[in-house]
Amino acid sequence: MSIIYKYKIGEKVEWTNSNGVELGERTIIGLDVRTNRPTYYIDPIDTPWFSVNEEELKSINSRCKIKTYSQWSESRKDLSEFLQIGDIVDEEIVDFCLNVLPPKTWNNSIIQIGEAVDFVEGKQTYSTLKNTSDGWTWAGTCHRGQTENKVNGLNYTF
Repeated sequence: MSIIYKYKIGEKVEWTNSNGVELGERTIIGLDVRTNRPTYYIDPIDTPWFSVNEEELKSINSRCKIKTYSQWSESRKDLSEFLQIGDIVDEEIVDFCLNVLPPKTWNNSIIQIGEAVDFVEGKQTYSTLKNTSDGWTWAGTCHRGQTENKVNGLNYTF
């Protein structure tokens, strides 16, 4: 039997436990395949071996405001410091990522800035946006053509 998971690794969620206690923002760090139902490993948590039922989680992306280019400009931060994995970005940030350098990868589902940020696991990594049902979202620093964050840091400061 195949388990269908609503959330993906790296996605930010709000956790309300089975007693109705709101425990705040967490990040999905793993899928528990032992339970025959969708349960997740989250971080931070005091019991990292304990998985959480899907019913106790709610997507943060559905309530997030879009991060804008003007907010980024005012923050005076690197793009990777300003954005968190899963943040939805506006068209100006998308345009920046497309135009700051020729893109390394550019298609309907992924945009990667053309200059490598780091070298991880024997491969270069690139600042990455991925297209989701909510819009273009920050995926972090990923290997070419991929959307799994590998490192923190970006060399583009406004």
